[in-house]
Amino acid sequence: MKSKYVVSSKLVVLLGFCAIACSTPKPEIVYASTAEHSGYAMAYPARLQALIDTWNARVKESQDNLAEIPTFPGRLANADPKVAVAVIERADEEGRGKAYAEAAQGDTAVRTFFDEEREGISRRVSGAADAASKKQTCEMCKIEIDFYGSVSYALKDSVNKALDERMETRSEAWMLIDRNRTALGKKNAAALEEESVRISRMSYIVHIELVAMKLEMSRLLAEAGDVEDTLDDVITEEKASAAKEGRAKQEKQASEARIKALEQSRSGLDAVVANAKKLSTSMPARIDSLRKDYEKTLDNLTDSFEEMH
Repeated sequence: MKSKYVVSSKLVVLLGFCAIACSTPKPEIVYASTAEHSGYAMAYPARLQALIDTWNARVKESQDNLAEIPTFPGRLANADPKVAVAVIERADEEGRGKAYAEAAQGDTAVRTFFDEEREGISRRVSGAADAASKKQTCEMCKIEIDFYGSVSYALKDSVNKALDERMETRSEAWMLIDRNRTALGKKNAAALEEESVRISRMSYIVHIELVAMKLEMSRLLAEAGDVEDTLDDVITEEKASAAKEGRAKQEKQASEARIKALEQSRSGLDAVVANAKKLSTSMPARIDSLRKDYEKTLDNLTDSFEEMH
């Protein structure tokens, strides 16, 4: 016969778990999966590959920065070590913050959009410039000018500079440099600005961005099976629709184009999912390793300046 005290203790534990579960607030926003949508499924392999490519690029960037950071003291000439350490520490803190993360994510979104749409935007702008120039031509200066190349370059350069300046004007590390700009001198101030950007970005990558990528990879891989089913189903449906008699020529051509795009996505799905699964298993260890290497590198950097006191 079980003791009533044992039963009571189990009941208390059970009620305790219920209390925790019931007291845990539910997230206010719950997104429904769109893996069953044909447009999402068709873009899924490219999106997964883009995540793999971005992860590899960030890891490579981090490794390059880890090799570059220790050389920084040699680029300063008689700068106040206390100011240098303060800027480094401020830059590191900045990269871990929510404000920096939101700005960096917005920066990435704009750069990605512009890279993807650059050709079309550039052609429209150069077309407008060409039309305007023709209105200004005279009989003696009818010269054909191709604006596309120069417009495309100018647009990309302007967007990149504007995004960089936007990040810099919000930087606490740069504000600290500004307060000491005269004492630092032009060369030292410029070197500190460059290094603070590097450290803030490095801090953001190892503490926030790589973790966010790991979570996004898990989310995408959880949808892989549903995406596969969606692509198979939609291809079958689209083929049946294209084979119907009485379809207009344009409708049939559009349907055949969709089938081609869907089959292309489906043919590349298995390989990219396999690569993503392989990468996902190494992500936690890679994050931990890069984070430790970064912390050690930063500690060594600040110690080198403190030894100059």
